[in-house]
Amino acid sequence: MAVKKETSAILDDLIAALGFRRDMQLAAWLGISTQAVSQARRKGKVPESWIVKAAEKTGLSMDELYFGRKLSDPADIRLLRIPLVSSRMILRDGLTEAKQEILDYICFRESWLRKRGDPNGMVLMYMSGDSMEPSIFHNDLILIDKNRTEIEPHTVYAVSVDNGIYIKELENSPGHILVLRSYNPRYAPMEIDLNGPLAESVKVIGKILWWCHTV
Repeated sequence: MAVKKETSAILDDLIAALGFRRDMQLAAWLGISTQAVSQARRKGKVPESWIVKAAEKTGLSMDELYFGRKLSDPADIRLLRIPLVSSRMILRDGLTEAKQEILDYICFRESWLRKRGDPNGMVLMYMSGDSMEPSIFHNDLILIDKNRTEIEPHTVYAVSVDNGIYIKELENSPGHILVLRSYNPRYAPMEIDLNGPLAESVKVIGKILWWCHTV
């Protein structure tokens, strides 16, 4: 296990990596007071935002700045921004479809994302409702791969149906029936006849790759 360097060593390496020689130069570059840098030395804690900004400027990884070691794969140190979207339904050419408004971006390590799919097709959304408890809770953050829409049995997807967007476990049943299952036993499964009147309104948005609880 890598051992984190002493705070003074981290600050000294930041200063050197940026081509500076003194705390006051680092402070000016960060847009903070020299006293703030001195306080970080005394308290033995460097704010992560300083490390992130220095890593972006110098091309060094946060691991190098924290631990003095390099990672062999550049993808291990690169971060990718994934859009956080708010989805709503719109009417276009007589059909309803999901309209995604980008609210923000959240960074993930590139190597972690690529192990799970193509990051270019990924978006983040907040879960709404308690139908997937006790696994996915209201306001949990969920990562969706929009490139993966082919239904795998007993797998959770984001799906739009008749002006609503649902996070459900999907299953294709005999007779062209799509079953949307909730984890919460309070909610009965939804069965949709894919030859029926709702068929044109059904669209699998993407597979759920990951989720986390938020506070």
